[in-house]
Amino acid sequence: MAANNNNPAPGSRLRRGVAGAFLLLLTVGCTRSSYTELFHFEGEPWQADQSAVFRFEPLTPDEGDYTLSIALRHTEQFAYNRLMLEIKGVNPRRQFWVDTLSVALTDARGKWVGKHYADHYDLTTLYRTHIRYPYPGTYALSVRQLNDPTSLDGILAIGVEATGCQLATD
Repeated sequence: MAANNNNPAPGSRLRRGVAGAFLLLLTVGCTRSSYTELFHFEGEPWQADQSAVFRFEPLTPDEGDYTLSIALRHTEQFAYNRLMLEIKGVNPRRQFWVDTLSVALTDARGKWVGKHYADHYDLTTLYRTHIRYPYPGTYALSVRQLNDPTSLDGILAIGVEATGCQLATD
C-alpha cells in the first residue's frame, strides 16, 4: 500500500507552526536599525589627548526608546582591569553632556570578559538606555580614555552602537 502524501506526518504541523512563530519573532525583533562604527587605533597606543568621534542621525526624531552601547576590542597587553572613558555628547542644537564610564574588562577573579578570538577580546557594554532624540539632525559622541596620562597600550578599537540611528549625512 502506498503512503498517503497528502496528509502531513505526525507533528509536522506543530514543527511548521513553531518555525513560523520563530521566524515572525526574529523578524519583529530585528526591525530596529542601528548605527555601528568602530574607530581603529591601527596598532598604535591610544593617546590621552586622542578622541574617537562618532556622528549619527536618528531615523525618527522624538520617537522611540533607544540605547547607546560602547564596543571595545582589546588585547591581553591592556594593563588594567577597567577602562575609564570620558564620553562627551552633543545634539543638533549644540547642547552637550559629559559622562564618565567605567568598563570592567575582567571578572572578580581577574579573567578577561567578552568574546575571545585568537589575539583579542571583543566586548560591548550598555552605556545609556531609554534615549529619545528630540531634534532632527546630527548627534555626536566623543570618547577619550582616562586610564593613562600619556598613552594606553592594548586597546585595538573603540566603537559606538546607537539603535534607531544611521550614519550622519552632513
